[in-house]
Amino acid sequence: MTGHQNVSARILTYAVVLKLALNFILIPKYQATGAAMATAIMTVFWNALLYIEVKKHLSLEPTIWSSIKPLLKRKRH
Repeated sequence: MTGHQNVSARILTYAVVLKLALNFILIPKYQATGAAMATAIMTVFWNALLYIEVKKHLSLEPTIWSSIKPLLKRKRH
């Protein structure tokens, strides 16, 4: 809805390639734990890249902290 679907698709493609590579590396050595590690690493990578793109292109803070900061400031005064 913001016209940035191509950037999002590119990031998802990078994440899929990373996960496939990590699966080939980690699963033979660590079995199910390797698959879980690959998924965790890919998820962090994917979310970090999307976070950066949202901040850069939309100037938004896409985390819970944007909602909590005003509440914390009010409690201090």
